[in-house]
Amino acid sequence: MKQNRMEVEGSNCDDDFNPDFSSCSIESLLNVPMQIIFRETKTSDRGRGGGSGGKNFILSKSEVSTLLRVSMLSSELDALLSLASDALDKSQKCKTYRNQIINANNNGD
Repeated sequence: MKQNRMEVEGSNCDDDFNPDFSSCSIESLLNVPMQIIFRETKTSDRGRGGGSGGKNFILSKSEVSTLLRVSMLSSELDALLSLASDALDKSQKCKTYRNQIINANNNGD
């Protein structure tokens, strides 16, 4: 750990910011379980009727559509967040290596 401190010595404190996105997920926060989305009810819910032969669900078609869209988008946001985090990490490593090379060249002169 001490070696890492030396590598970023002289840089601003923003370089020390390293969020760990692997422990959190947008999808886990926004996802509604499929058992809830497609749950059937025995009575007609909210006056939707539905006839004797039809299935009655807790949520309307538009609500199900919206929840499924949110689920898909949150999964895509997780993937984008992971890509952005990896890109920022690689950029930070390149910056650190660049500074080390510059310092080594300056010390060698």
